[in-house]
Amino acid sequence: LISTELSKIMDSEVVDVAQQSPAFYVLDRFTLNTYDLENIFDHWLMPSSTNVDKYGYDPRDAVCQWIGENFKELERRLIPPTFPRKMEEKRSSALQIVALVFGAIAVVATILSTVRTYLHRKDKVFVFAQVEFVYMLLFGLLLVSISAITTALPPTNGSCIASVWLINIGYTFEIVPLIAKIAAIHKFHQAAEKLQRIKFSKQSLYSAVALLAGLVILYMIIWTVIDRPKKEGDFKLLETENIDGTTAVSYTHSCRSNSSAWVIISIGTQVVMLLCGSLLAFMTRKTKNDINETSTVTFLIYSNFVFVLLRTILVFLEHKIDVTVWNLSLSLILSVDVLAAIGIYFFPKFLKVVDNYRASLLRRSKKRSLSIVMLTEMGSTNNI
Repeated sequence: LISTELSKIMDSEVVDVAQQSPAFYVLDRFTLNTYDLENIFDHWLMPSSTNVDKYGYDPRDAVCQWIGENFKELERRLIPPTFPRKMEEKRSSALQIVALVFGAIAVVATILSTVRTYLHRKDKVFVFAQVEFVYMLLFGLLLVSISAITTALPPTNGSCIASVWLINIGYTFEIVPLIAKIAAIHKFHQAAEKLQRIKFSKQSLYSAVALLAGLVILYMIIWTVIDRPKKEGDFKLLETENIDGTTAVSYTHSCRSNSSAWVIISIGTQVVMLLCGSLLAFMTRKTKNDINETSTVTFLIYSNFVFVLLRTILVFLEHKIDVTVWNLSLSLILSVDVLAAIGIYFFPKFLKVVDNYRASLLRRSKKRSLSIVMLTEMGSTNNI
């Protein structure tokens, strides 16, 4: 009965091979043949073995003697393969350092972009881009870049919760303003084709962002209360045997909820939003580029769609690749996504600010030169 129940409990589909106890194998292999029993009875019935134990447990003493004499044979017979085992924690790799470096670069690049945007917030390039939406986009990028670092670091219960919050809220503030803007551009484009005049309220765009952000926050609260992500161990039985005869079991930690449906729903929502945004961007591809940076926003939506597809593929590969590689791959995807967004959307704007500043200096220089020439001519005329 014990052997049957242990067999069910120790099923490899229920308990990972690296975490299975040797108890079942010991019980399953434990047998005593007639010869072994006769030896034990001989120890017990020998005249010198009677009344050895003061409590009257001479049979126990006989069994202990027999085990001591046959210990090597019992060890060979009962201890299953790959035992004893030695736990070895997987150390940080070069890939983790690379992921952390990329995450730090993404955070610094986002902060610098925010500072520079604030300093040039009154320039035409940011006024036309609606600086409020630019700040929302930067806020989302900052949260995603921070999540890239927390994902690459060794997990704790706190960092597991922080990572999913940062990723989901960050992408909400990154994606929703872009979709709202491309939807507004599409509406203007349709009105222009029909020779109609429309007035679009910024308040409605802000309300859409606030509504979706509120829904995401509510979803994250429910996720955290019901089935919060927590630190769990991942064990892998190695094939190599150590010098001392033990078999190594490598272990590391990862963040995991009891149900994978939470992650699938969150990333599925982002895929649907970006798919809608990509369709709107495709429909507005013929719109002139001077209408609220159509081509830049379109390119940025396409870029976000590619990266969210990469994250979707990674979710379905979660149980097929090493957990450390999975975490670091996710961290790199998040970091590169942020850097790509900055390169696509902000870098051209900063270049345009520099070009406008140089053009302004050139105009001032020409005016100053013209004024000097005029003053020189006036002085020459007075002298004559």
